Amino acid sequence: MNETKRRLLDSAMQVIARNGWPGLSVRSVANEAKVSSSQVQYHFHARADLIAATYQHIGDKLESYVTPLLDDQITPDTLLRILVSWIPDTTEREAWARTWVAFSAASLHEEVLSNPAREVDETLRSWLSEQFHELASRGEVSRDLDTNLAARQLLGLIDGLTLQALLLPMSERRDFIQPALIDMFIRLGCTPSSDLNSSRTTPDQNKSM
Repeated sequence: MNETKRRLLDSAMQVIARNGWPGLSVRSVANEAKVSSSQVQYHFHARADLIAATYQHIGDKLESYVTPLLDDQITPDTLLRILVSWIPDTTEREAWARTWVAFSAASLHEEVLSNPAREVDETLRSWLSEQFHELASRGEVSRDLDTNLAARQLLGLIDGLTLQALLLPMSERRDFIQPALIDMFIRLGCTPSSDLNSSRTTPDQNKSM
């Protein structure tokens, strides 16, 4: 992706984070990026193209947080660190979290968003289910664990916690979300190490994980 297109998609995320999906248009993105509408239309011929590309951009950002934390062999600690890395306790993560929440809400009644929302939900659920299945195969969680149900429950928890966290001051969000994630892991029989279980990771520390 070239730099101009990346800047336009970052601008689209800012528009959505501030005004929701109804505020997304070629003109609003052009104004945010301080370029002409024709420059936006050169890269995205219709609003639907802009919506699809912006959503993919959010997914790419999520992946950029996950990739550095992946080990050759998934562990409970690795999985928890990945999920903790999504906490919206920095300006950048808040922007994509607000965009994600706006997208999820709009997908319930906007047809152009419903299929992408289902596809992404299925992708995330499948990925989490695979991680739990691998942990179960090594006995790090119960071999009887319903991995599909566990993945769906965890995604539901993350969605709800993220929405509630966005109502809190940024400095309080990690201490709100991380203990709930740890409790969920423990209930699934997937106990993290003592340092994750007993400590709070600051945003600056999280960047170095």
